[in-house]
Formats: sequence, C-alpha cells, structure tokens
Amino acid sequence: MNTMINRRSLLLAILALFTFVSGTQADDLKARMSARLPAMDGLRAAAKVGENNKGFLTARTKLASKEQSLLTAENTDRKQVYAMIARRTGESASVVGRKRAASLRKLSKRGIWLQDGESKWYRKQ
Repeated sequence: MNTMINRRSLLLAILALFTFVSGTQADDLKARMSARLPAMDGLRAAAKVGENNKGFLTARTKLASKEQSLLTAENTDRKQVYAMIARRTGESASVVGRKRAASLRKLSKRGIWLQDGESKWYRKQ
C-alpha cells in the first residue's frame, strides 16, 4: 500500500509539472515519462539511482546498458520539461529543477537515495 501511495504521489508530481506546459511536445514527454515510471521506480527501489538536488537522476552504482539508457532518457526528458516550465514562469530551468528536487524529497518513499540542498546523499528514513 505504501509503495502504491508513493508511486501515485510521484506520478502526480510528474503530471503537476505538465500543468505549466501543453501541446504535442508536452504530451509526448508525459507519455514517455509515464511509461518509464515503473522501471525508474524499480531502479530507485533497488538503490541503483537516486534523485539529486537539481531534479535529475544520478546513478548510485554501475548500471547495465539498458538501465543507463533509461536513466539518460529520463534526464533528457526532465531537462526539456524544466526548460518548458522555465519559459512559461520566467524562472531558469535550474531553479525549476531544484524546486522539483525539493518536492521529490518530500514525496519519495523510504529507502530512496536523495541528495539534500548541501549536496549530501542520504537514504530517506
């Protein structure tokens, strides 16, 4: 149940990002990110990746080629989303990413690797 609640929270956080953007590109990004969510949840749960303080995923261990491809695709899409939001809000993409990272630190379930604002890694308790 706890995993389902947190998965739902993360999905809602992703969807909330798209309240600031619209159009075909945003729809494509949302579809790709939603499709990858179960795989990304698995990598986070296995402690293979963590959420850094800039709103991107970082490998915590050596990843298999397919896992690395997923991580790269996710971060590429996040970068595009942050840029789209930045254009609409007038903030920089890096500020958007840091705000998302702060949100994900609150929403992430226990055991997930996170990076705090001081760049220190920890597992959520």
